[in-house]
Amino acid sequence: LNKYEAQEEHLGRCRDYAKSTEHQPNYFVNTEDCSGNYLRDSRNAVSCYFAHTLKDCGYLVNSKSSNNCWRGMAIDAEFSYESVPVGSSRELYCYANIGGEANLYSFGLEQNSSHCFGCAALKRKSYCILNKQYGKEEYFELIPRIVAQMKCTGEWGQGLAPSLSRHVCEHTLSDIFFERLSLEEKEIRGYRCESIEVEPTAGSPSELSQLPSDVSQITENQILGKAFPSKKSGRLFNIQRRELAFHQRFNIPLPRLHWFERIEQLWTQRERIR
Repeated sequence: LNKYEAQEEHLGRCRDYAKSTEHQPNYFVNTEDCSGNYLRDSRNAVSCYFAHTLKDCGYLVNSKSSNNCWRGMAIDAEFSYESVPVGSSRELYCYANIGGEANLYSFGLEQNSSHCFGCAALKRKSYCILNKQYGKEEYFELIPRIVAQMKCTGEWGQGLAPSLSRHVCEHTLSDIFFERLSLEEKEIRGYRCESIEVEPTAGSPSELSQLPSDVSQITENQILGKAFPSKKSGRLFNIQRRELAFHQRFNIPLPRLHWFERIEQLWTQRERIR
């Protein structure tokens, strides 16, 4: 199996065999009133995936030990919405945090903070709005006015806009986790996106198929500093020295796909999140 052609032949046989056999519709262990997949020790979890020990939660992924959380990811959290709380957190809205927080709204990356609105990168802070410190009484006076204005504009209750993402959609795992959308559908929903094209190269890219099929016979001079086109899309990728050493150590053929396509290939063997 140290030759690429032999490995592909055996993988093809395995895939054909898997398609010809019956599989259980989901992987639930000790669950009650749950939907999604890969769940255990949970109750009343709606459309949750790769999670355990949830109660009264919905639309979570990679979560555990949480209750009353909705949309996002939750670890040791309760009463979160559109958030990614990690560690002893409660009452969070549209937030991503490290741990030890409560009563936070929008943005994130705060630590051991409480009663903050629209803040980011704070530590041990309370009663802040847009990273500005307020007194306790002034904070609770301003928040209802801000919420009322957000309700008038339709912003309240909505997650952060996709256009605020630092990355284009095609460079994230969204296409792997969820059903793939067309470029037009992504633009309608407000995602930053771009069509993936083959990168230009100064000279003709090297072909992995022209190298020895036995990985143990490939030298560093044949690999390092060169770009190889993916056999699926033509996107260029390279192979690092440690990557070559790893493949030779375990007698694994070198990949012929772009690195992101390899991740996608592994993930799509599981059910997509719906």
